[in-house]
Amino acid sequence: MKAMKSHPALWIAFAMSALPAAATTMWKSDVTELARSSASVVRGTVQNIQSHWTGDHMRIVTDVDIAVTETLKGEPARTVRVTQPGGQVGHLGQSVEGIAAFAQGEDVVVFLTPAGSRQFALSGMAQGKYSISRAADQKTLLAVPERSGAVMLDRTTRAPMAMTPAPLALDTLREKVRLSDAARPKPSTRITP
Repeated sequence: MKAMKSHPALWIAFAMSALPAAATTMWKSDVTELARSSASVVRGTVQNIQSHWTGDHMRIVTDVDIAVTETLKGEPARTVRVTQPGGQVGHLGQSVEGIAAFAQGEDVVVFLTPAGSRQFALSGMAQGKYSISRAADQKTLLAVPERSGAVMLDRTTRAPMAMTPAPLALDTLREKVRLSDAARPKPSTRITP
């Protein structure tokens, strides 16, 4: 029986496949922090989801068009485009931990940061998306936070946190957004003689 020659490239590939995948790490943000860091907060319906290559053909991104039905903060257009890294074009795909998943026709609240002339990014990545659904009583609307594979860090201790987001009433989310701007410290006005 002939002995197989070991090939260094095969050993390197095997060793690298055994390494754990790097996860996205981000600060944990609550609704108030998300609202303060966002230029706009809107509720709307997902109209279109389209993945495509960037202009330099180096990355895949996904555009999510949302028809705005309610503005909680800011003055966005009637339709907003959220652009996220990753997606699939043909047989090729790029996956990014920590981004939000969207579905056609989904009712969502999104916290938006400008990311170009006519597009936005989600504030706090997946943390910036809430799906709207009905509670068991079929009357109360709930804002359900997005679950993500990202590692969340506590801002004070800098320690990883267990991610167990709890739904909250849509009216509660609206109120937190409204109060977040009111609670923001106003810049001091200095009058010089």
